[in-house]
Amino acid sequence: MPRIAAADAAALIAHLGETPFAQTVLGVIGAHLAASHCSILLLSPAGDTCELEAASLEGDGARAAGIAYVRAGFFTHDHAFADPRLARTTGVLTLQSRDEVPSSDHRSLCYDSLGIDQRCSIAARLDDGTTVATNFYRCASRGPFTDRDVDTAHAIAPLLLAAVRKHSRLRAPDGAREAAAASTAARWAQLSAREREVAHLCVRGCSAKQIARTLDVAVTTVNTLKQRAYQKLGIRRQSELIAALCGSGAPPFDA
Repeated sequence: MPRIAAADAAALIAHLGETPFAQTVLGVIGAHLAASHCSILLLSPAGDTCELEAASLEGDGARAAGIAYVRAGFFTHDHAFADPRLARTTGVLTLQSRDEVPSSDHRSLCYDSLGIDQRCSIAARLDDGTTVATNFYRCASRGPFTDRDVDTAHAIAPLLLAAVRKHSRLRAPDGAREAAAASTAARWAQLSAREREVAHLCVRGCSAKQIARTLDVAVTTVNTLKQRAYQKLGIRRQSELIAALCGSGAPPFDA
């Protein structure tokens, strides 16, 4: 089963939040699946609106087809969004052939116009109820996805879903980002000076022993301060600390 190279993961991370992110996903992830087109769709919690990002290896066909998909409301009967497994798993992979698309208009505008034979969707439901689906499309000239391709997609899915989740947060409206930053800043203000010092050093990658030496305290004290800081910030692990503080408006590196 293929493994994603560190350079591939780095490429995804480098383009998070950027407008051409779908192009990056197609180039990095789609290359492992021999996909010609890619789309990233975000369905609102109410299911009444859908946001789109799309890319093609050549031309702008995926974007044109995606715009037609959204305007016609085809997302309201898309199997990728209706899968009941979305409510109980962290991610769902589905395949859909051109002939399985229920609407003739959908087939004509979004599949036949690009010569698409099959779609591989990797979907997940976010904490706020939004459903995100990243779709990879194979043209008839390349043939359908093989069992090996499906295994590859399963292996890639965790990295892809994590990247798309983060990307969707970074692309959220300014008001939503500002509200999140304000919430983090308010929680940060509840930390004691010592808890902030420990959090600073955690973000910099220091171990509990290194922090203890720097602050001249016991390792058990460091762990207690770290636990208190995590509780006040509403997080459970170091990766969440970094994500919460970096770029949030909270001052994680103040004196």
